[in-house]
Amino acid sequence: MRAEWLSNPDDFWHSLSNRFQKTQESIADGLFQGQVRAQDVAVVDNLTVAVSVIIHSIVANINTPDSVIVMSTLTYNAVKNAINYGISQAKTSITVLTVDIPFPLVASDPNDALLALYRDALSSLAPGTHIALACLDHLSSLPCLRFPVRALVTMLKEEFGTREVLVDGAHGPGQLDVAEEVPHMGADYYVANLHKVLSAQLMSLLLPCLPPYAPSSYTILSTWMY
Repeated sequence: MRAEWLSNPDDFWHSLSNRFQKTQESIADGLFQGQVRAQDVAVVDNLTVAVSVIIHSIVANINTPDSVIVMSTLTYNAVKNAINYGISQAKTSITVLTVDIPFPLVASDPNDALLALYRDALSSLAPGTHIALACLDHLSSLPCLRFPVRALVTMLKEEFGTREVLVDGAHGPGQLDVAEEVPHMGADYYVANLHKVLSAQLMSLLLPCLPPYAPSSYTILSTWMY
């Protein structure tokens, strides 16, 4: 592709829009089996870019002092860094609540144990605390642990009033049934890598699962096109 670009930059440039559209359609129809709209799929360089776009968009719109962003001890370090940098640029005070997930997680039902860990941590917050964002793993990196995302999202939103939920699905495609799970998990954003288990070209996706929030997202880079 690089050789094609350098051999005729003008033709390559004018073909980009069509190429991106075909990629979006392939992801929506293939990976998600038509359960999401192609126009809602954003193709980005890597998952860190996708997370940074979301974090910066959300933090820019937080106006409630002493808001909270929730993550866990298993949150991928690049995601943690994106959160911490976003907080440093915020217009108001934001703190991080980190849910401590022990390893090994010894429990007869790991899903119930994870729900209890999150509920206990969130219950430590003062009543009425504004939870602006919660970042969950679909399948954590190291150690590898599958999260009961749908149940966690329900608890975060219904019990604790969490405004938005971002699911890091870096290792999901190819290992989990994302076509079945993602459209019904209730999260606001889902990000995933396509070049790992699926062995696609180096790329990631950003999927706003709940379209009302999508217009608030903005790119962290400016180019001729946007």
